[in-house]
Amino acid sequence: MQNINFDDGIKTYMLNNDESTVIRVNTSDYGIVDRFDKVKQELEKLADKADALQSLGNADESEMKKLDSIIREKVNYIFGSDVSTPAFGCAYCFSPSNGMPVFANFVNAIMPVIEKEMKLETEKMQLNISKYTNQLAKITGE
Repeated sequence: MQNINFDDGIKTYMLNNDESTVIRVNTSDYGIVDRFDKVKQELEKLADKADALQSLGNADESEMKKLDSIIREKVNYIFGSDVSTPAFGCAYCFSPSNGMPVFANFVNAIMPVIEKEMKLETEKMQLNISKYTNQLAKITGE
């Protein structure tokens, strides 16, 4: 079988300085921002629901697992890959950490990285496109 190699924009990131905990994300995928915007309010509602369950003090474990699974699914949807398993391990992803759910801390940490990489990649692409459009203008005399 033959192989085709190309740059697909996927980058690997180590989490919390732990070389054994890595995620792979296509940082040039414009869809990440769209998918995040699509599920942001839903994630906020799920976090509120988790907070309410935990504050009751007698939260049903099956309900907590179900909620955890839904949030992980939404986070994975945003990034187009399983980032939840390495990021949260076996802990509930809505567990509090520094006043926020862990999944919110993760999203808040990675989104600026995504935005920066997306900007850089877009600038590179615009340079390449202008190089070819300039050549085309020379050929056609426009």
